[in-house]
Amino acid sequence: MQMARYLWTIDGVVHSDSPAEITTRRLIAEIRVDEESLDPSDRGRPRLLVSIRPTKIVEDGIEAALDLTITMELEVDASGRVSRFIRSSALPPGPMQRLELDRIFLESRPVLPPTPVGIGDSWSAPQRARAENSSIDLDGMGRLLGFRVEKRSRLANIEIERSGDITTRQTVGRGTASAQGTTTSRTHASIDIDRGIATLLTSVSSSEFALTLGGEIQAGTVKVDITSTMELVSIEQLERQSVDQG
Repeated sequence: MQMARYLWTIDGVVHSDSPAEITTRRLIAEIRVDEESLDPSDRGRPRLLVSIRPTKIVEDGIEAALDLTITMELEVDASGRVSRFIRSSALPPGPMQRLELDRIFLESRPVLPPTPVGIGDSWSAPQRARAENSSIDLDGMGRLLGFRVEKRSRLANIEIERSGDITTRQTVGRGTASAQGTTTSRTHASIDIDRGIATLLTSVSSSEFALTLGGEIQAGTVKVDITSTMELVSIEQLERQSVDQG
């Protein structure tokens, strides 16, 4: 088993238009992301344990208090498509909730082609996953842009474009708001061919949601524009602990 550590930087603008007020916030975040491979699921599919820990969040020029770490368990197929994810808990109110870090993370994950492709070839790259409080249903296409060698590693350069529907529930005050909307994204990824992992992801996405309180009261709209970069920092081999000791 192994753990890959990434540095994820995000520059986001969140525009909210509600009956009470109109606000625009800019959020900049630096985040440590750890991806640890787990034993296969009961269905025989690979699993990942993902830890998302912000190290710095600046909201409208003011450094914000750091929120709790998000952990997610992902079940993926051989191409990297997420079929199921389990989030440790609801996103805490604050910058992490406004950015919806877990959703952005899932949106930007590359899906590799099921069979070898040539430069310029395309393949289907949807991303569909559901959890207790949210779901994404995105159609997408991947395209192989070319190859390069960097620091003795053979890298494939791919591009993923996606669009589709998103639903989520967020905590607002003492109540819960439901958000339904659409998103579009474009991700450029560098994939280490020999190790089968992403070394660099750069993404641009735009999402717009309609908010509803209590399932009935229209509470306005939210538009989120995100530019992000996720870069591989290190890979650590983990020793498998035996359960047959003694």
